[in-house]
Amino acid sequence: MARTTLRLIWSRPSTVLVKLPDGGGGMGPVRSDSPSTDVNQGVRRIPYYLVLRAGHECYVLDVRRDLIRRGASQLLKIFARRHSAARPIDGAAWDAFSSTHEFSAGERATRCMFSLVAGKETPRQLDVLAML
Repeated sequence: MARTTLRLIWSRPSTVLVKLPDGGGGMGPVRSDSPSTDVNQGVRRIPYYLVLRAGHECYVLDVRRDLIRRGASQLLKIFARRHSAARPIDGAAWDAFSSTHEFSAGERATRCMFSLVAGKETPRQLDVLAML
C-alpha cells in the first residue's frame, strides 16, 4: 500500500486597505482584522524559552527572558521536549525572571526550562515557531 505525505504550506495574506464610508460622509481606510498582518504591530516576538512550573501555567519567554505569554500550545510543549533537554533556571541570567514570578530556590533548581532556539534556524522556521 502506498503512503501519501501531506505537506501544509501556509502563507500570510498581505495587509488589505479598504476605503469604507466613515460617519462624516467621507471615506476612511480600514485595516484587515488579521492581527498578524497589522503593520503597526511590529515584529512578532520569537519564543526562545519555555518554562514549565508545577501547579501553574507555563511561561513562554523571548531571548531577553521577558514574558511573551503565559500558557503554551500542546505543539509547543511537544516541540520543546523533543528538541531540548530540560535545565534548571538557577543561573544569574534567570534572577530577574525568577524574582518577578516568585520562584523558590527549590523551583529554580528543578529542571523546568527548555530552550526552543538552537541558533541554526531559518527565518521561516522561526516564524513557524512564533505561531506555535
